[in-house]
Formats: sequence, structure tokens, C-alpha cells
Amino acid sequence: MHKQKKQTFEDKIKKWKKQAQEKEKELTKQGRNRQKGGKAKMRGK
Repeated sequence: MHKQKKQTFEDKIKKWKKQAQEKEKELTKQGRNRQKGGKAKMRGK
């Protein structure tokens, strides 16, 4: 039981890291668009 809990916790951390990486990719993409002078649409959040 305890081992199972630890596994899910590690899975959560992996998921968070992956989401953070994808968010960063998205942000750098938007930043590049802004530097080019293109109007990057802000996504409401």
C-alpha cells in the first residue's frame, strides 16, 4: 500500500514537470512571435 502511494506521487511529479516544460515551450513560442512584431493572441487564464 505504501509503495503504491509513493509511485503515484512520483507519477504526479513527472506529470507536473512535463506540463511545466510544455508551458515553457508555449511561452517561448509566443515570445518569438512578439519579437517578430506579430500580434500574439493572449489566451485568457
